[in-house]
Amino acid sequence: MNNRKIKFLFLLLISFCSVYAQTEPKESYQKWRLGISGGMGYRTIDTSEDERKLTDMGFNAQKVNDCYNDLKWGIQGNTDIHYLFHPNFGIGIKYAFFYTDGKFEESSSFNIPLSSGFGQMYLKMDEKDYFNYIGPSLHARSLIGESKFAVSGSLSGGYSHYRSNYEATLLVVQGHPIDPEFGLVESKETQLTGSYERFIMKGHSLGLYAGAGLEYFFNRRVALGFDCGYFYSSLNDVTLTMKMDDKTTVSKKVKLKEFMGKKENLSRMDFSLGLKIYL
Repeated sequence: MNNRKIKFLFLLLISFCSVYAQTEPKESYQKWRLGISGGMGYRTIDTSEDERKLTDMGFNAQKVNDCYNDLKWGIQGNTDIHYLFHPNFGIGIKYAFFYTDGKFEESSSFNIPLSSGFGQMYLKMDEKDYFNYIGPSLHARSLIGESKFAVSGSLSGGYSHYRSNYEATLLVVQGHPIDPEFGLVESKETQLTGSYERFIMKGHSLGLYAGAGLEYFFNRRVALGFDCGYFYSSLNDVTLTMKMDDKTTVSKKVKLKEFMGKKENLSRMDFSLGLKIYL
């Protein structure tokens, strides 16, 4: 979805709000709405290629899949405040936060081609991802008859920030012969190679947040709300800060599509429960 489509959605909703506000009577009502909620989020990112690379190296497919599922699910919280210029419509600002992490630690064995040798790989990964979003928001709601329930919807477009802390250790041991009881036996032909990566990736882009919810009113001023939302954004330009050691860091700007072959998909689904306060 490009910027033109985002602008078109905003203009469409604003036009609808304007027409509705002119035709609907304005009874006495609270002019401000504050929402505070939290719950779970799920990143709609395709990790099949990353998982295949690890399973091709001999690592357990189920453990690899569990790690990437952990990176898709996370905790999220959001808050918004709107000025209600009409009982059913308002304009305001929205903030949302999402955090997820995943860990992987596993070893795999392999035979060295054209020899009687034996090899073993050990991989340890730790990743923590942080997502922040803030932007102007349009809000709409409608009471369900004479009941204490109301349906609501919102649309927001604004600034999205992403930060990923990544750390990985890979060790490869090659040698022979193989002891039937103890596995690899160290000898003059034993070789140990390894790599260590530790970096922080940061970037920002435009994002679009759309949501729908159901509210139950305890009274005129307080309601309990369940919300489902979808956040859309992708990231190409990032800054990579690599930690060479405890004192040395190197930073450079890269384009993910050129560096990794694809952009970083920041999109996700949110499921929240929280309070809606009318002032």
